[in-house]
Amino acid sequence: MVSQEALEREEEQMRFLKWLADATVWRITVGPMTRAEGEEIIETTRERVLTQFPDKGDLFDLILRPRFERLLGEHLEEEFWRRLRG
Repeated sequence: MVSQEALEREEEQMRFLKWLADATVWRITVGPMTRAEGEEIIETTRERVLTQFPDKGDLFDLILRPRFERLLGEHLEEEFWRRLRG
């Protein structure tokens, strides 16, 4: 049987993960940035996730990285057309 303390810790970790993912999405989609800056944000997020979930790097790369990279590509494309229209 799992202790109440263990459940609370897991819930806290999951809230942190959700907050971190949401913050990363916000950072990618809000301001102008280069691809290199976006990739650095994604890598920093991965490192922070691994501090909380050391054995979940593969899951990050499978689930979150593709989402962040898709958003980065969409954001960079929007920025390109916005600048082109001037």
